Amino acid sequence: MEWTGKRFLSRLAWILGIICLCTGILFIKLFFTTYGEEWDAIQCIANNIDNYEAEIERWGYQVNVFDPMSGNMSKEDDFALINYMEGVYDPVLILTDQAGGCWYFYNGFDQYAQEMESIELTPLWGGEEDIVKIVTQFQLFKDCLNCPPLEKNNARPDERAYYDVQVHLNVSYYTMEAGERVFGPEADISFTNYSSNNFEDCRHFGGVDPSGLNYDSDREIKERFTAEQLLEFYQQGLTLQERLIELYHSNS
Repeated sequence: MEWTGKRFLSRLAWILGIICLCTGILFIKLFFTTYGEEWDAIQCIANNIDNYEAEIERWGYQVNVFDPMSGNMSKEDDFALINYMEGVYDPVLILTDQAGGCWYFYNGFDQYAQEMESIELTPLWGGEEDIVKIVTQFQLFKDCLNCPPLEKNNARPDERAYYDVQVHLNVSYYTMEAGERVFGPEADISFTNYSSNNFEDCRHFGGVDPSGLNYDSDREIKERFTAEQLLEFYQQGLTLQERLIELYHSNS
């Protein structure tokens, strides 16, 4: 009798442990994944793009849908879509404006990216000059792809959560004839975190740095883009998100 009671208690404890584990996993998933109106609208449009494409094109945007499960990426978008290659299993809606800027939507607005090319006579490392093609890739994207973007970030400036957007800038040089990569004065990858509230504060690699002392880490970004420009990219993404939600409801 005593042995049976111990077996029962042991089995009960095992079952309760499994229940607690499953509950914990579900809680973590729900905590870090917020699916709401933005998710419903974007995924419905992406999965039924034929019903929405004509109207979006009237806004002045080309429309594409990336399916991460297929792994197929266009040459123009692969540098920006790399953020979706892990942990994303549903379509990504891509709107490309007339200037070539790309707006990405998964759970709401996720990312803005642009690629610029120029042909210039440039001093290369080693002292010689040559005419080269310069490719500049710029990305602005939110930290968490599985949550909608924040209209207002209520975290304090001394908290990591305040810096919820990453900005990357990649400058590459290529020879004109062979297309080989060479190194020029600005060949580098600059990146740091900004707050979506104002894009004036940044995060130091070793901790929070609201005074912007990590100048070297994002020097190229700050030389090319003002805080007002970065904020404009972000807010335009939110505006497009709202237009997509309205379009979704008008077709429901």
